[in-house]
Amino acid sequence: MSAFVIFVAILSVASSGAMVQKLAVLNTEFGLAIYKQLIADPEVKDIFFSPISISTALAMLQLGANGTTEDQINRAMKFDTLSQNENVAALFRSLNAKLYNASNNYTLKSANRFFGSKRFPFRQTFLSDMRDYFNAVPESVDFMANPEGSRVHINKWVGNQSNDKIKELMAKGTITKSTVFVLANAIYFKGQWNMSFNSTMTSTLPFRSKGQEYLQVVLFNAWGLFFGGG
Repeated sequence: MSAFVIFVAILSVASSGAMVQKLAVLNTEFGLAIYKQLIADPEVKDIFFSPISISTALAMLQLGANGTTEDQINRAMKFDTLSQNENVAALFRSLNAKLYNASNNYTLKSANRFFGSKRFPFRQTFLSDMRDYFNAVPESVDFMANPEGSRVHINKWVGNQSNDKIKELMAKGTITKSTVFVLANAIYFKGQWNMSFNSTMTSTLPFRSKGQEYLQVVLFNAWGLFFGGG
């Protein structure tokens, strides 16, 4: 069975600044652009990703970038369409403060961490900006001496931040002796369905997969009036 699932952060931010609202729109456009690229690959089946995680990581990277690299990030993320006087990192801080505001109805939290090689010094201004704008705690690891141990350590941190929902973000082989730094972002969400399913109201029915093959699957059934938009 092939299914396409996407976690797109289509954000509606209460107006505390036009640029924060525009950044929310840019993040949505970025997520949709990635989705279109992914579904164009016939080999891709199930898709689940968080655009806000990717854009946050790129925004953190932009803090330490310069020249061509910075220009490429700005063009890819359309940061160059924001006002020249705007601090992109400061806008992300304002946006994240609204996204991850405490709620009694759901749990949504995000954590950032910067894993840098012990063998390469990083500018203190970059590290302090990471803390200030993204609450990203820097941590020194020895990728060259122990790449596999570093990978396990990063995965453990991600697992702790995601309530063990993400157990192996970094697959074997992704961390090597030449790795210099890793920017990690973890998001955890837990909420209640507005209308929960009754487990007794299920039926086995045919479901047509992407390959036009019919499979017998268990589906939920419900009667009611549902409002939607298109």
